[in-house]
Amino acid sequence: MKKIIQSSLLFCGFLSSCFAVESKESLAKNSKAINNKKLSEALISNNQPFLHKYLDSKNIDSRDKNNNTLLHKAIELGHEHAIALLLNKKANVNALNNKNKTPLHIAAKKGNTKVVISLLANKAKVNAKTNKNKTALHYAAQKGNKDIVATLLSQGADITAFDRFARTPMHTAIENNQIEVMQMLEKYAQTLAKNPGKTNQNEDN
Repeated sequence: MKKIIQSSLLFCGFLSSCFAVESKESLAKNSKAINNKKLSEALISNNQPFLHKYLDSKNIDSRDKNNNTLLHKAIELGHEHAIALLLNKKANVNALNNKNKTPLHIAAKKGNTKVVISLLANKAKVNAKTNKNKTALHYAAQKGNKDIVATLLSQGADITAFDRFARTPMHTAIENNQIEVMQMLEKYAQTLAKNPGKTNQNEDN
């Protein structure tokens, strides 16, 4: 009988320790989820004091269900102070969301020249491609943003990059009737043709 009781007690102790471990893990997960949710809410509401206080290296690249980081969201929302804060705290400028979009793709699409420059200064990959093989230059050409096009070209953007439908940035500019961008790209192509060995030190693959 003693052996049965001892065995039962040992088993109960084992179960208790298992539940304790599981409980701690659950709590940690819930705590992380709550923190991420609060950070996201603070970003959306542009709650700068909260972001200054709680952003750190552990949560700087928190993601939502679509794999957007806080930097993706801040650029989408146009919250420039939050963008500057995230970059200052070394947020991942090359993070990919579910559509393989980097923060640079979003900045180019939104037409935010200042943010494009800041991202490139922080080593954003100028020729990164989305799941549709679009580069930031495709988006800038589509929107007809000459300043962003010029900035991207100065950093080695590939004018021959094909998207999923075999369209280059030039094709995209033509389709969207962006005459001035077409002229810019044509002039740049002519310059490259005259200097075939010309490369840019910031160009990435």
